[in-house]
Amino acid sequence: MIDVKLFAPINNEKFFVGKLINTEEKILTIELDENSEMKIPMKDIAQIRLHIDF
Repeated sequence: MIDVKLFAPINNEKFFVGKLINTEEKILTIELDENSEMKIPMKDIAQIRLHIDF
């Protein structure tokens, strides 16, 4: 799992937690839940970190 923080909101959200699915040239794909994937342009990403559950 990873945490993705964006420079600007996408769908009114600037922070996403999901499973890393794929990285292509300039696109990051994460799985938000079992039925939902999101493709995020690398230029829009401010920070990516491993997600830690406590």
